[in-house]
Amino acid sequence: MRYLGLGFIAGVTWLYVLAQIPMRPWLLFVIAIASMIAAIAAWRYGGRKAARPAIGFTTASVIVVAGAIYMAKTVMNQAEVSATGRPFCIQVASPSDYSPARTLLDLSPMTMRAATASGHSMTHHAILVVQEPSGEQLLHWSYRRRQFIPGVVNERTPGYGPAIVCEPEKDFAQHLPNLIAGAVDSVFVRFSDREAYRIPLIYRPRWSGGPGRYLALQMVPPEFTPSASTSERQSDEVFIQWNSGWLTALLQAPPSAAIRQQDSAYGLIRQIFAGGHTRYASDTGADTTLIDCYGGNNSAPLCQHRFLNGGRHIRFTHRPEDVPHWRELQARLVARLASFSAAAAEPTPPSSRP
Repeated sequence: MRYLGLGFIAGVTWLYVLAQIPMRPWLLFVIAIASMIAAIAAWRYGGRKAARPAIGFTTASVIVVAGAIYMAKTVMNQAEVSATGRPFCIQVASPSDYSPARTLLDLSPMTMRAATASGHSMTHHAILVVQEPSGEQLLHWSYRRRQFIPGVVNERTPGYGPAIVCEPEKDFAQHLPNLIAGAVDSVFVRFSDREAYRIPLIYRPRWSGGPGRYLALQMVPPEFTPSASTSERQSDEVFIQWNSGWLTALLQAPPSAAIRQQDSAYGLIRQIFAGGHTRYASDTGADTTLIDCYGGNNSAPLCQHRFLNGGRHIRFTHRPEDVPHWRELQARLVARLASFSAAAAEPTPPSSRP
């Protein structure tokens, strides 16, 4: 009996560890089922010593996998109950924020878990987005109550709510495949009632809502075309934050080194510091810009370019020889972002909480 229990514990532990690895839900379940088949083989052909642990391992695998599928169907059923015939969609917690549910297996406890930090949940397990005539209602999933509860974290604070990454559909449940999602070439991300984007996956977008909301894209200046690199290089990243105070504080902060020379260049104030550091700055409202260029001792010279646009703090890098064309760079980048604009919802009142 002891070996049977040890096998059961080993099965539960293995599936728990497996669930911590970020991977596609169907692949997670394939590995879990393959482990179960291996245990059955050990039970059948491994002799007496391997039989009882293998039986325990197989039993744990069957219970966990069957329970995960059952819970996924429960989540979907509860979503339909909460939507009461209205269009809806579900977005589930991902390592950095939320991602749209693309298969039924995305809704299983093995994959649908809130992101945590220092023991505290940073996101909900999942958010149900229900479309109403006056806008939308947001609800979050509770495993304890086994239902969707009205309201989400920071919903009532403007600019602090979650990013919406799914689009409500009338027959969302019927369109959701059980195992493998269909191919998509873009993602939808909405940060507010007035600001939404549909971004081609070739730009490898990353995002997060909440108080530290951001959007990161892999694109290369001066034309801001998709990066050809297969890795997310910081030098190719355009990083957008909705926090203009950060750039304002940088402009107002006293320099960390003595200024060797100060003059004007390209319509900006230029400051030259020791160590090959040159700063170009302008703090004139619409043209608020800060460009820090560094000489290359062991690396190629590079400039970090920051500017404000419509309340967005936008950051990217480019070559020092591109500095004279800073206005054109900014205009070109803003136009590229505008090309991703998607129809945003009309302003809606916050969802009422119980």
